[in-house]
Amino acid sequence: MRASTEEFLYTLLWTADSILQPTWRNLNETFESWAYRNALGRRLETFERTKLLERKSTFDTSRVYRLTAEGRRMALGGGDPQERWERHWDGYWRVVMFDLPVRASALRIQLRRFLLQHRFGYLQQSVWITPDGLEEVQQKLEGLPADAESLTLFDGRPCGGESDAALVRGAWDFPAINTLYERHRMIVGECPDLPSRRTHPGPRFWAWARRERAAWKAAVHEDPLLPLGLLPAEYFGRRSWEARKQLFSRLALGFRH
Repeated sequence: MRASTEEFLYTLLWTADSILQPTWRNLNETFESWAYRNALGRRLETFERTKLLERKSTFDTSRVYRLTAEGRRMALGGGDPQERWERHWDGYWRVVMFDLPVRASALRIQLRRFLLQHRFGYLQQSVWITPDGLEEVQQKLEGLPADAESLTLFDGRPCGGESDAALVRGAWDFPAINTLYERHRMIVGECPDLPSRRTHPGPRFWAWARRERAAWKAAVHEDPLLPLGLLPAEYFGRRSWEARKQLFSRLALGFRH
C-alpha cells in the first residue's frame, strides 16, 4: 500500500467524524460540493470501491463515511491490537518445520517472508511457531509435492517440560519490541498543541503525526500481538496502545471544537 494511502487512512481513524461530516457554512451546499472543494471526492470513491471505507445515508440524507474493518486494520499498521490480544487460543502451538533444498531457494525465501508477515516466531531458522491455525500456510503450499523431509506442519503441546512463556521468549525478541514501543510512547508525549476547527493543523503537527505513525507501525510490525494469556509480564505494547487511544480521543475532540 502506498504511504500516502496509509497516511490518509491514519488521519481518518481519528478525524473521520469531523472531516467527513463537515459543518457547512452554506446550508445549501451538498456533501459532494464540499468534498470536491476539499479534493476528497476521488479518494473517497477509491477507498469505498476498495472496501476501505463504507458509506451510509442517514435519515436527513447526509452521508456518513466509516472505516471498514480492513480500513481500520490498515490504518493501525496491519492489525487491530485489541482484537488480536483478545482472540481465543485453544492452548495448542502450530509448528512449521522446513529444510528446503538449495534448488528451492526462491521458495525458501518466499516462505520465510510469508511466516514473518503472518507474525510467526522462530525457535530456529527452520522451526517457526504460532498460536494460530495453519490454514493460510496450507493454502499457500497447495500444489507443492508432499515431502515430509522438506517441510512438515505440526500442532500440539511441548512434552519436555517447556513452558509457554519459554517458547514465547525463544521465538520472539520482546526486549527489542519493547524498545520500539517505548520510542513510540515518547513520540506520543511530544504531540504539539492540538489542532481544532478554528486552528488548522500546521506543518509542525503533520511532521509529528508522520513520526508517530511510523513509530507505531515499526513496533506493530515486529510484535506478534499474541493472545493475552501468552503475553510476557514485561510487555509494553498494551500501555503504548492505551497512550495512543487517549491521544486519538484528544485529537478527535480538538477537531470537533
